[in-house]
Amino acid sequence: MPGEFDDKQLQHTKKSFLNRWLGWRALVLLVFVFFLLSPVIYRGWKLRGVPDFPEPFDREPLLNYSVPASDNAFTDYRKAISLYTQPTDEVEELRDRIYEEGWHLANDEVRQFLHDNEAALQAWRTGTEKDLALFIPAKDYHLEIDLDPV
Repeated sequence: MPGEFDDKQLQHTKKSFLNRWLGWRALVLLVFVFFLLSPVIYRGWKLRGVPDFPEPFDREPLLNYSVPASDNAFTDYRKAISLYTQPTDEVEELRDRIYEEGWHLANDEVRQFLHDNEAALQAWRTGTEKDLALFIPAKDYHLEIDLDPV
């Protein structure tokens, strides 16, 4: 009978409808995924010419750097500090005046103070004549920052 659908025509109509339905939905899904990925795609496009840079420097030589005690000026400075004796109040008061007005103001107590600290001054001078000085090795140095107030 004309106008009636047989099974073949019905199957073709179902497939045609299914193809249109899936095609439309697939297009919408593709556009949605593109919008989700567009920031990543844009960033990749902008950064495509930027080369990967290595670390600015190798930190191992800095961490392993050391100065032998015989060449380290701070060895002598520490020795000088251990040999140093504190001045009396009178010597403290005279120190600035002697510096400003001259050595003629130095009394016996000032001279004795200098004599007592002669070994400390010599150790200090020995340290100043050395080319290398390392107070704290980098591997032993720790810096702590308290960010609680921030």
